[in-house]
Amino acid sequence: MKVRKAIVVVLLLIAAYVLVYVLPHGARVKTSEVRTEEPLDCVIMLDNGLFSPEARHIGFHYELLQHFCREAGHHYGITSRVASDTCWNDLACGRTDILVLSPQDTIPERWRGSMILSLPIKEDYRWAVPRDRADLMGRIHVFLYGQRESGNLQRLQGKYFRSYRIEPHLEDSTMVSALSPYDEWIRAEGFATGIDWRLLSAIIYQESRFNPATSSSRNAVGLMQVLPSTAYHYGVDDPYDPKMNIHAGSRHFARLVRAFSADYPEDAIDSVNVLRLALAAYNAGETRIRDFCHITDSLGRNGLDWDEVRLTIDSDESFNGRQTEDYVDRVLQRYALYRQVIE
Repeated sequence: MKVRKAIVVVLLLIAAYVLVYVLPHGARVKTSEVRTEEPLDCVIMLDNGLFSPEARHIGFHYELLQHFCREAGHHYGITSRVASDTCWNDLACGRTDILVLSPQDTIPERWRGSMILSLPIKEDYRWAVPRDRADLMGRIHVFLYGQRESGNLQRLQGKYFRSYRIEPHLEDSTMVSALSPYDEWIRAEGFATGIDWRLLSAIIYQESRFNPATSSSRNAVGLMQVLPSTAYHYGVDDPYDPKMNIHAGSRHFARLVRAFSADYPEDAIDSVNVLRLALAAYNAGETRIRDFCHITDSLGRNGLDWDEVRLTIDSDESFNGRQTEDYVDRVLQRYALYRQVIE
């Protein structure tokens, strides 16, 4: 009986803390307002630090938001958007339920009274909810408290913000435990596609340096620099989502490997040249690389030999082939390094 009373007292103290310190003054949670199964629309707002290493916070918040929604029994959608007035307005109007803010974000004056901010999650990263969703913010704080107490929050911070440098291990001939925060998802795609996950990791490093917020002038985005058309082909709605980006990029690269493998007789598949041609196609486009292969054949050389194809590329003044050639070399060099430090 005494133990039960003690538990009740602790629960009441927690509830009082939430009401007094977490919810805004005057706001109270009504039982009828607490909904535990409604879909949640979550947005991670990308700031001006788009290309900084801190953009890893996208992956961090994706995973944390997923934990929250699943634990609370919500259906959910998580997307990323470049900071704009639309992001703020959608939150204020209730079209967005949770908006992730970074320390660099300054809330525009016209929307400051339209939202509730969470306590800092990491440094000064916060989640914001519409002003009339005090019930949701209360549940967010209870969730975050539980994540801290269980050590899960610290584990996620360690996963996404630790150093993944391999140079010291190469110098000492020691092994690393991980290459990036996304190893679990990359390994899964490697298993599903038959592509060595360390090669996929090398591609990701070359494409984005493991920065999920990277974008290019061609509108390729995310870890594997996936084009919108490629993302759509593989059923990916938000190519900034690290897991989904890896899915689309890995499947696309695996398709290129299969396509170039099919050009060789079954008893004469040259895996080294297949990988080089597939990497070149991933960088410059399959149609362009196949054209160079056909031109090489027409010149009486071997269009399935990358070194021969490179000669054709070098002779085309209308195409910056050096960039693609360097890309192939650097990916394979990094792949070789990764094979030295991790299984």
